[in-house]
Amino acid sequence: MPQPIAPAKPCIFCLLDRPVLAESDLARAFADAYPVSPGHTLIVPKRHVRTIFDTSAEEYAACFALLREVRDLLQVRHQPQGFNFGANCEVAGGQSVWHAHLHLIPRYTGDTADPLGGVRNVIPRKHKPGPDSAPGGRLCPLQHFFEIGFEDGQQAFAEWPHDAELGFEFRGLLTVAAGIDADEA
Repeated sequence: MPQPIAPAKPCIFCLLDRPVLAESDLARAFADAYPVSPGHTLIVPKRHVRTIFDTSAEEYAACFALLREVRDLLQVRHQPQGFNFGANCEVAGGQSVWHAHLHLIPRYTGDTADPLGGVRNVIPRKHKPGPDSAPGGRLCPLQHFFEIGFEDGQQAFAEWPHDAELGFEFRGLLTVAAGIDADEA
């Protein structure tokens, strides 16, 4: 598949034109040039690779460690009530810059009329389980959650589809919900 940007064009994430918010040996974080909310941040591996799935295990871990560090920084600076984070991979996944990156998006009460479903809203009519949300009109069973505890008691819940017959699989998009109990999610 041809790369949507000219190979001779410099990578905007390799030749960064904005301040770095945080970094490690293998990754860096900086403000998104077109933020969807106050504090919208990108986390990228320092090595140029196309998608987050092309990173080494060490780079992948460094990106997610930095994501946590930046989340804490944004919590202090912006006091959001929640977060979304994820990666757009390849053309069909909405990727527009061909250097792997994670979006960390602070969420605020009232920033959308109905935040339920979070990252599931990237595909219209698929954000809530129902007759139109799965192949063959079957309900999309999203009942299991993979829980990650933050040191300050915040929780991250990744919707983990468990119906192998429908062919769903985890795509790396996680919704972070401040103060939501697993039984309420």
